[in-house]
Amino acid sequence: MRVIAYPPAFAAAQAAYPGLDVRRVLLPGKESPELQPHGDYRAVLVRPRANAVWVDPATTKVLLTTDGRDMKLHQRIGEMADPLHFGDFGGYWTKVPWFLFGLLLTGLSLSGATIYSLRIARDCGGEARLAQSLAGMWCDLPRWSWVSAALIAIGFALLPALIWQLT
Repeated sequence: MRVIAYPPAFAAAQAAYPGLDVRRVLLPGKESPELQPHGDYRAVLVRPRANAVWVDPATTKVLLTTDGRDMKLHQRIGEMADPLHFGDFGGYWTKVPWFLFGLLLTGLSLSGATIYSLRIARDCGGEARLAQSLAGMWCDLPRWSWVSAALIAIGFALLPALIWQLT
């Protein structure tokens, strides 16, 4: 087992890529023996992995540097997936419209499920009222409705743990 001192390897990475704002560091392991600082540089709408430095921590030799601006079109489209999906490319002000659009899509899915369950409740002979709209789902698939209800309950039960983990 060899002992590795990381500060010289980080210094070599910083010297090879001085403007890199490091967001994530992959330490050497079984799959990859290199130290890999990933981060933001000057490329817009790319994941942090698009701007990276690969350093051999034993010799502090820089093996590879990547710049997100040097990608081909197909690579660039692939690297845009996370920033566009999560809306985190412009800070707080791009997260607000992403949240509002997500809220709108959630509302559309709930209204679609409500309309569908009203139709099924009417077809099952029940009175199609909004207050009893969920009854339509129970008369269509009685076995699977309990599984669905249990999964939804588990999701709500785990929600406080998720919120606690994010704080």
